[in-house]
Amino acid sequence: MDEDSGTNDRREGRQLQRLTAVVAELKLLNDIALAASGALSMDAVLEMIIEKSLKALNAEQGSLLLVTGESKAPLKTYIRQDNRSKLHGSYHAGTHITGYVLHHRKPLLIHDLSADGRFDTVPQEWTDIKSVLCVPIITQTQLIGVMMMINKKDGIPFTDDDQRLLMILATQAGQLIANARLVEESTRKQEELATARIEAEKWRELDQLKSRFFADISHELRTPLTLILGPTEQLIAGSLQRDVTSDYHLIRRNARRLLRLINELLDLARLEAGSLKLHVSPGNIVSLAASIIESFQPLADGHQIALRLTSASDRLDAWLDYEKVETILYNLLSNALKFTPDNGTVTLVVEPTPAAGVPAKGVRITVADSGRGIPPEKLRRLFERYYQAEERDHLSGSGLGLALTKGLVETHHGSISVESSPGQGTLFTVELPADRTSFSPEEIATYEVAEGVAREGADVAEDSRKEPARAGSGPEEPDAGLPLVLLVEDDAALRRHLRDGLKGEFRIYEASDGDVGLSIARDVIPDIVISDIAMPGMTGIELCVKLKNDERTSHIPVLLLTADAAHDKKIQGLRTGADDYVTKPFDWQELTTRVRNLIDSRRRLRERFSNATGLKPSEIATSSMDEIFLERVMQTVERAMGDENFSVEELARDIGMSYSQLHRKLTALVNQSPNHFIRSMRLQRAKDLLERNAATVSEIAYTVGFASPAYFTKCFHQQFGIVPSGVKKKADSQDP
Repeated sequence: MDEDSGTNDRREGRQLQRLTAVVAELKLLNDIALAASGALSMDAVLEMIIEKSLKALNAEQGSLLLVTGESKAPLKTYIRQDNRSKLHGSYHAGTHITGYVLHHRKPLLIHDLSADGRFDTVPQEWTDIKSVLCVPIITQTQLIGVMMMINKKDGIPFTDDDQRLLMILATQAGQLIANARLVEESTRKQEELATARIEAEKWRELDQLKSRFFADISHELRTPLTLILGPTEQLIAGSLQRDVTSDYHLIRRNARRLLRLINELLDLARLEAGSLKLHVSPGNIVSLAASIIESFQPLADGHQIALRLTSASDRLDAWLDYEKVETILYNLLSNALKFTPDNGTVTLVVEPTPAAGVPAKGVRITVADSGRGIPPEKLRRLFERYYQAEERDHLSGSGLGLALTKGLVETHHGSISVESSPGQGTLFTVELPADRTSFSPEEIATYEVAEGVAREGADVAEDSRKEPARAGSGPEEPDAGLPLVLLVEDDAALRRHLRDGLKGEFRIYEASDGDVGLSIARDVIPDIVISDIAMPGMTGIELCVKLKNDERTSHIPVLLLTADAAHDKKIQGLRTGADDYVTKPFDWQELTTRVRNLIDSRRRLRERFSNATGLKPSEIATSSMDEIFLERVMQTVERAMGDENFSVEELARDIGMSYSQLHRKLTALVNQSPNHFIRSMRLQRAKDLLERNAATVSEIAYTVGFASPAYFTKCFHQQFGIVPSGVKKKADSQDP
């Protein structure tokens, strides 16, 4: 019994040991799984596996090698832990052992390397390497690498239990490596997708910027073309009854304006192609700057802007490409004047750089303005091609200037920078090398430029000169009976051209932008509004919407001018309530015919209802807003029908308009003054009552607000061509 009891105890002890070992293995596997779940990379997963395996097997050194699939480097050792041995990073025996395991796809346990004849070793390895354990890593039948442990720390060889444990660890390692690879692949694809989305967004933004850029170019091309073709057609037709010298100058200025724009486009294309070359020559940059300042002086005077040139002397000799420097100065000054308010200042400073000599080693050019400034978030993109700092303001220019300027400066081996903050103005600084030694022989021109010559700057500036936003009154005002036209156009030259062509048969008011145009339209109630679509501030589309949604102006016909000939743009304009749409450059005869047709159409509608005895707002109104307005007016008059003291001022107050606005609105819709309209409604009500034989003539006169039956009879006869008693007698004869 004692022997059986001892045997049972030993058996139970072994079972307990195995259970303890299994629990320890499960805990180890759980620890590895938990640690792997928090690893951020494949290397971190592999390092954790080796670290846990070394500790579990009490090994001195461990390696995890993965199959790479490359012929030159079939194995890659990701992690090697070596706490005590003096072995180097690679060793001959290890390579042979791992190769054996990879070839046979089964584990290899060597108790004593020096006694194993299968592998060639060196004496040093016999001394340092005793016991070796190497197992394959297989996942889903695919061999992906090996795990190898060398020497146990307690000096005894690896056992079969160690081999079994390492096989278990290798199986788990295969799963973790596969998962890590999936995570890495997923992360890589997500990063690629995110990168693709960013690239797609950049391309989409670039496409939008390019579309807007070319729309602006179209606008800039069509405006001078309009100012060339319009006067030319009028000159050919012989329809101009005035001195045509100014028309010839207008054609020449806009031809030069068109040429400058085309040259800028060509320069920009050459910059992108890298084919724009320098041609530097000696000259006086102060003289060039002075001539450009002089060319912009009319524009500055028109805006009451103080335009100044500052230089230490009247001469600063420098080697420069003066044609390109002129373009740089022109664009910077044009930009500064465009965004500087009236009574502001623009200063151009030309000075040698601190290391200057004679001739100067370098030139510094600064252009400062007192404009509204640029927000910090937009400064970094200011020189990007196709980008505009202000979406509304880009409509007043082609958008080429700053991108071209930066390209020209860099072609000139210089630099450009900008400083600005909202409300504090903007400062552009250009630094250019100016010594001959700064340029290669190919960049030296064989000619010299004439000093103090600027290319047509005065012509372009003159076309941009600001004119009064409102005109058409005063001694030169034509017959007050002529139709009233409001021109809303930001280009001063085109506005002048339109005014000169229309003023013979129309009274003209002018506005340089949509905000001013809306204010004038509400004030004077014109017979028609002709508006450009592309304007800074309020666009023509927005102006049309505001006019059509305002009771005071909803009846006014709106004709839109645009440089965009696309069909969808025309539909967009008409959907806003515009009555007509003309594309630049337009045929002058077509434009004037369309204006006359719109005005005549409104006039015929007014005449139709001016003497109508039964007003129906739905028949009179040209829009729902007009119909609502007439309904309100008629309801107000209906409520005050019996009040003989009800006045036009009270009607205007109830409607929410001034007397003059109400007068112009009713006149435009029904060709009746407010007094006439109130009286007509009273007489129409009286006629209805008389036809129904509702009361005597005198009683009905008092009922509809007439204080005198005699005056009532007179007015009734004027409107209906019959006296009230005649209507009464007819009603009596028909009354059973």
